[in-house]
Amino acid sequence: MFDPQNARTPTKHSASGGTMTTTATKPARLASAIRLILLTTPLLGSAGLAWAGDVAGQVTDGATGRPLPEATVRIDALGRTVTATRSGTYRFTDLPAGSYDVTVDYVGFGPTTQQVTVTDSGTASADFSLATAGLAEITVIGFRLAQATSLQAKRSATNISDFITANEAGKLPDRNAAETMSRVPGLSVTTDQGEGRYVTIRGIDAALNNVTVDGQMIGSPEGDTRRVALDTVPADVLSKVEVIKSVTPDMDGNAIGGTINLITPSAFDDEDVTTLRAIAAELGVCVALNF
Repeated sequence: MFDPQNARTPTKHSASGGTMTTTATKPARLASAIRLILLTTPLLGSAGLAWAGDVAGQVTDGATGRPLPEATVRIDALGRTVTATRSGTYRFTDLPAGSYDVTVDYVGFGPTTQQVTVTDSGTASADFSLATAGLAEITVIGFRLAQATSLQAKRSATNISDFITANEAGKLPDRNAAETMSRVPGLSVTTDQGEGRYVTIRGIDAALNNVTVDGQMIGSPEGDTRRVALDTVPADVLSKVEVIKSVTPDMDGNAIGGTINLITPSAFDDEDVTTLRAIAAELGVCVALNF
């Protein structure tokens, strides 16, 4: 006859020939069942969600077709925000499947919203062509887009920083990068032989500042100091000058004053689409590569 008491009391044989008896009580079985449920619940919940969809695109000026760098792109329903690159491109990754309103903000342009449907896999494309907000006619008397680009970069930065674009620097006869930065609030320039040479950030000596080119550190050409003389860098060879006044954890910690980043021109700074034509004379064909 079946005995329930013996059924829950398994018997194991030891190597010495004896027997060893263990009893699985009700509390022990209940605790094992609870642990199993807790371990499998996250797996079952994640299997029902699809976090593989992406949204990507480019933000451009509707009047000129030029890319708008540092544009703020957001999905309010998910609380996600990204910043466009210098070529105006952006990307959201790992989005759940569904339809979302993607909104773009840029200084001087009206907010633009576009509905995008995200599938459980692949990339959904959403390009934005921004129009000027509330203006029927514009009379160009200066470098409005250059100023808007600097303000947008400052607005979207995660630290305290200022920017000067090449068009802004071209409005005044600055002979080198140091004289260009003398117009940034909080900066002062030491003059040597009639030209700006060393840059001081917020009153801190220039030897305690970092100078980088496209984010890469450069050394001082003078052997007895860490100060970098910026009178050797012409203002007209730069695309943008970035002055970072606060150090964040992702930056190098060997300067307490700030960082001056000299950004050189890129192919994306001139035209939205660059066409490179390679003519193969031996084949008699013309190949066009569009980016």
